[in-house]
Amino acid sequence: KAVCLGAAAEDKTFDGCRDAVVSGYVLSGFVGSETVTASSTSALFDTKDAGSDKTVDITGITLSDGTNGGLAANYSVAGSTAVLADITPKALTISGAVGLDKIYDGSDIALLTPADLSGIITGDLSLPRYPNAIGSSGLRKSRQIESAMLAK
Repeated sequence: KAVCLGAAAEDKTFDGCRDAVVSGYVLSGFVGSETVTASSTSALFDTKDAGSDKTVDITGITLSDGTNGGLAANYSVAGSTAVLADITPKALTISGAVGLDKIYDGSDIALLTPADLSGIITGDLSLPRYPNAIGSSGLRKSRQIESAMLAK
């Protein structure tokens, strides 16, 4: 007998890989109080890149004997399914950056000394040593760096 399968995948922070984790299965359509369990051999995001509602393909779904006399051999399920999950952007830490003096020009662009960036996934970004920073314009004022532009 065919059973209905519902699955869920965990959201994750960008790690440079497509690997996904299945957080659970819900099966329905059993005879009486019988149950079986489900497992899979693979779960992969469609791309490694950050984004919302990304497709996760779950493949190699199999059933195992369950409770109350539920035998996997008595039931069938599709061997794959797709669900949605998020990959959130990974935060980077900038340290050692110092703003350089400049002639007042009314803009909010400042140049920084070389900075160290930590938290980069190896091989994912090619970063400049001198990112431009956007702050607030003004004479001789200390400003919080609001953003830095990075090149991919």
